[in-house]
Amino acid sequence: KNVLNASAPLPIAFTLKVIDAGTRQVPQAYSSLAWDSPEMVFLVARLIDQIAPLLGTRPWSYAIGNEIESYFARHPGEIAAFARMLEQVKPLVHYRHPGASLTTVWQMSAVGSIKTTYAPVFAVLDHVALTYYPLNPDMTVRPPGAVHDDLAYALQTTSPLPIALQEIGYPTAAVLGSSEERQREFMRSAFDAVGAAGP
Repeated sequence: KNVLNASAPLPIAFTLKVIDAGTRQVPQAYSSLAWDSPEMVFLVARLIDQIAPLLGTRPWSYAIGNEIESYFARHPGEIAAFARMLEQVKPLVHYRHPGASLTTVWQMSAVGSIKTTYAPVFAVLDHVALTYYPLNPDMTVRPPGAVHDDLAYALQTTSPLPIALQEIGYPTAAVLGSSEERQREFMRSAFDAVGAAGP
């Protein structure tokens, strides 16, 4: 509530973290339930209802799940059920927050799988939300200018849905092959890439 008060009256991107990175974040009693079971759908709907008075009309983006591919890489059989749960609670999100666009959050590295592995989820969404840190598998940084090609690929791959960059960053640690200057260069390149992409 303090964060909401401090940021008022700005619009917000809200994330209901029933999945957060590689972890299912639900009460223990719900941990083995299918995502589309009546009990789980009721739980998520109840959370949406309980949080709604705090959020009011401020959410422009309402995400259910954060960096979901980290979880579903280990539980691919749950993807379709998760999509069915999203489909059932989507009308409630729109009713409670008329200006909100429903989404879930992936890492940029998952973009190539959004219309294949995650096609059932993609079909439910109003937009695609991404977190973006241009890192190699060993966590060293990629070139700062990589954002131009990465964003162009993401826009092409997720079309016709719009994209929101929910998080974006570039570390500065020398051990990762980076520096404050490289971070500065990345941020300049990121703003240039977004500007060049247009609306």
